[in-house]
Amino acid sequence: MRINGGILTPHHYYNTIIIFNLIIMLLRILIGLITSVVGFLIVWKPRAFLDFLGEQPWAEKIFGPGNTITAYKVIGVLIIIVGFLIITNLIENTLLWFFSPILGNLKNL
Repeated sequence: MRINGGILTPHHYYNTIIIFNLIIMLLRILIGLITSVVGFLIVWKPRAFLDFLGEQPWAEKIFGPGNTITAYKVIGVLIIIVGFLIITNLIENTLLWFFSPILGNLKNL
């Protein structure tokens, strides 16, 4: 840290911004990996989630009788995709695109 007459120089602030951005990036990667692993576990062991959560009437209605496991697998794949969107920092743009008919144009904010 360079101190010039008791005042921090801009160099200190640039380092702080770089470290902050690095921490945010690492947290984003960690959260995305955890999300992807949870999605993988749902796809890999849907029977465990079926035993824990039980049959879902909405899933039976959409996928047919006895296909709650299929619904869990589809949900798991969607969770994996969301995890990779978090890792690559594309989640914000994807959500803005998805909800743009409802929210209007928020990119100008």
